[in-house]
Amino acid sequence: MRIDIDGLIKEAMEQKDVSKLSALQLLKAAFVNAEKIDGKEIDEGKEIKIIQKMISDCKNDAETYAKVGRTEQSKEELTQANVLEELLPKLTNMEKKDFPSTIRQMIEDKSAVQNYIREHGTLKGFKNDRIKFARPF
Repeated sequence: MRIDIDGLIKEAMEQKDVSKLSALQLLKAAFVNAEKIDGKEIDEGKEIKIIQKMISDCKNDAETYAKVGRTEQSKEELTQANVLEELLPKLTNMEKKDFPSTIRQMIEDKSAVQNYIREHGTLKGFKNDRIKFARPF
């Protein structure tokens, strides 16, 4: 994914979209903060987690503002949440249909690995075309 956050901020500035600009600036700050904490560049998975956390926070804040009668701030938080949701990857209908079969396949592969280890005591020599290990055994 690797979001081009600077490009999106520039685009929001050109459109004079204050809500979008604000949300993107907060997102950039969160990315920079995460990189400082980790000491390295964050990957796509970490970006998605940060965005999801920010969306959740915005929605919770909007709910809190609505309860105390601050509707303007509530609307602003919901707008920021919508801007952030647009950045998340979407599953196509086909991917959604295939998802259960992918889960079944992963469970079968895990069972195959566990059975092989139980029988042989190691993964050395295990062959399965569907499983790609991060490092050779």
